[in-house]
Amino acid sequence: MDKIRQWTLSVCAVSIISGLLMSVLPKSSQKSFCKVIVSVMMLYTVMHPVISSNGIDFSIDDFLSDNYQLSETYDKYARSAMIKSAEKAIADTLKNKAYELGIDCNFTCECIEENEQITVTRITVAKCNDADSKDKITGMIYDSGFKETDIVFEGE
Repeated sequence: MDKIRQWTLSVCAVSIISGLLMSVLPKSSQKSFCKVIVSVMMLYTVMHPVISSNGIDFSIDDFLSDNYQLSETYDKYARSAMIKSAEKAIADTLKNKAYELGIDCNFTCECIEENEQITVTRITVAKCNDADSKDKITGMIYDSGFKETDIVFEGE
């Protein structure tokens, strides 16, 4: 009975981790690769009791330790997805704030991860041509907490 409980917990844990991972990944060719890997891990977890009862006995820990590089790849893709998500969220927020000021322009952000924190390194502003709008946008960006961030206006 203990083995059934352990197997059930393993299936649940892999399902939860897989679901979280797939929800964080961006929509790209990388996501289809990760789907394959997640499917293989899920299949292994579900089939483990059958495989073990036929004399082929290896644990999920062995499987994961043999594929440590795979977990590094997951980590890299998850961090990349997190940074891209932050860049988009910040750009959308700045666009909405500019719109509230009566200025219609577009933003792109460049972020990096440092010490497990996302830092905005550069904000690029497009379609902002007059000096008064540029001053308002610069003030809005600084007031939003990006005082250390490089601000670039396209076309300059």
